[in-house]
Amino acid sequence: MHVHQLAKKLEVGADTVRFYTRIGFLHPVKNPSNGYREYSEEDKRRLAFILSARQLGFSIEDLHQMFDDKLLDDQHSLQLKRLIDERLRQVKPRLDGALQLYDRLQTALMQWRQIDNQHQHSHEHQVSDQTDTQHPTARKIVDEIVNAE
Repeated sequence: MHVHQLAKKLEVGADTVRFYTRIGFLHPVKNPSNGYREYSEEDKRRLAFILSARQLGFSIEDLHQMFDDKLLDDQHSLQLKRLIDERLRQVKPRLDGALQLYDRLQTALMQWRQIDNQHQHSHEHQVSDQTDTQHPTARKIVDEIVNAE
């Protein structure tokens, strides 16, 4: 697949694919008939891993260490295990916070739907001019989401 096809499949820009190619993380093969770089399924899997690892807080240098064949021998494997362990410990609080926010948003959405259902049943024949952001309980729900601990 070409750079734009890979980018589209992973929902990133073509420049992102080119960047990771330039720094040696992806290894496309140049097509001799047209000169275009062609990315393999392995490149796609690797880029998907890279993107996920970056979201978890792994740096470019961390990834270089993970992909460096010299560091994958028995002598260096302890160093790599420590790196991964440290990054996972660093990301855990962020993931926990994201899950808590997810739960608060889901709860708020359920409350909102209950209010909408009650509002719809009490005003079945009336059309309200208020939008969701003008609805007095909408502000309360948003404040609860933002201010929850």
